[in-house]
Amino acid sequence: MKRIYAFICGICALSAFTSCENKEVEFDDFDYQTVYFAKQTPIRTIVLGDNVYPTELDNQHQFEVYATVGGVWKNRQDRTIQVAVDNSLVAGKTFENGSTIQALPEDYYELLSNTLTIPYGKVMGAVKVQLTDKFFDDAKATSLNYVLPLRIVGAKDSVLTGKDYILYGLKYINKYTGAWISHGTDEIDLNGVKSTETREAEYLEKNEIRYLTTEGLAVSNYSVPTTVEAYRYDDAAKAYKKTIVSLPCNLKLTFGQDESCTVVPTTAGCTGSGSGKWTLKGAKNAWGGKDRDEIVLNYTIDYEYTDYDPNNNWAAVQRHKIVKSADTLVMRDRQTKLETFVVK
Repeated sequence: MKRIYAFICGICALSAFTSCENKEVEFDDFDYQTVYFAKQTPIRTIVLGDNVYPTELDNQHQFEVYATVGGVWKNRQDRTIQVAVDNSLVAGKTFENGSTIQALPEDYYELLSNTLTIPYGKVMGAVKVQLTDKFFDDAKATSLNYVLPLRIVGAKDSVLTGKDYILYGLKYINKYTGAWISHGTDEIDLNGVKSTETREAEYLEKNEIRYLTTEGLAVSNYSVPTTVEAYRYDDAAKAYKKTIVSLPCNLKLTFGQDESCTVVPTTAGCTGSGSGKWTLKGAKNAWGGKDRDEIVLNYTIDYEYTDYDPNNNWAAVQRHKIVKSADTLVMRDRQTKLETFVVK
């Protein structure tokens, strides 16, 4: 009988525990609320084309500047903030490298509203900005030169001291910019000695990584250095020694409306020509089980360099390495990251 009684008591206790429900704990808001810009000097890169995160706004040449509210456990109302452009925020200011911080010119953008709303249930809200073609036509917009200086000029809540402004750094990259997997075939003529080099790893992603950078909306730079053996004077040994010499070469890729491009070397001592074409998701099931953007290039480069002839009293001679390349580039990543800058 005692065992039955103990069993019944145990069941009752278990029932009492299981009938309890965990409720979300809510705390009171702080005595007052503040609105502010969380970061004062962020850098926003407008990424044209695709990326691992959404770029719909970027491709519409738009971006958003966010403000936030503090001192609430849960935001139970819409909060409006008035913002205004204040170019005095950058007057006399420089970047860490000493270059002048320039306010984004008025004809480069349109602030679509001077009111920023933090909606009910959210702790952040944004104001949208539309960039004009003039921004993208400016070569300085491909690196950090311009900022959009905004200040909070009105709010029902308190404004957090020291965080009432933002210097929103701006630059852009075109859709060709990023790290590319390069593979293909190079026909080489090294001072009359001919050979063929096939660049095809077992797995595509194990091939050489090369980089395209932005010069303009439809213009990218592609670095294709090479190496040769040549004699160089060794000051320590006081003699000429054969060494590995790196020969730089930058190719300018200029794309047309049909996404075909011309290839033109722009480095001294490097001549040649070529053509190519960019295709959206052109590399099918390329790597990671996904289709990737692709650029197919065909170009010939003549690398001219100076050597020294040991059989002619070390006289300087000009030599050539000519490379005819069938080069296929498969997009790996866009080389974007979170950035901020320092004001001097």
